[in-house]
Amino acid sequence: MAKTIAFVNQKGGVGKTTSCVSLGSCLQAAGARVLVCDFDPQGNATSGFGVDKGAVFPTIYDVLINGASVEKAIVHTKYADVLPANKALAGASVELIGMDRRNLENMRRISGGDPAGKIHLLMEFAGKDCEVADPWYTGDFEATWQDVLEGCRGLMEYCTNRK
Repeated sequence: MAKTIAFVNQKGGVGKTTSCVSLGSCLQAAGARVLVCDFDPQGNATSGFGVDKGAVFPTIYDVLINGASVEKAIVHTKYADVLPANKALAGASVELIGMDRRNLENMRRISGGDPAGKIHLLMEFAGKDCEVADPWYTGDFEATWQDVLEGCRGLMEYCTNRK
């Protein structure tokens, strides 16, 4: 049975990438099969596993936006398998995912609309027409975690089953 471990925090500099690269490498060394999905446009988890983020193709951006195969995007290293990212991913946030409807409105306004249909609520990938629970208003961080997890699982399912 696969396990999902996510390192998530809006604040930078809190050790998400370092923790992810370290844990991924240790799990792989202990015999586990590890896939690190780098969803940060800086691509530091990608380069942390020795992958040249400037030269790698396809990346998670190509999977999400251009329909590239996840299997072809995965880079195998001696430390862990990596679904790489680079600076191209910075554009995907405008092209793809918002946590609430206000995000979507702003994205559409900034990008001049959404004629290609690339702007979505994260929860749409979980089959729900709702926003991610906002813990700052509800005080329920667990509900937010569950929404993000469910949305990300749905997004990964969407990406892996897309032709």
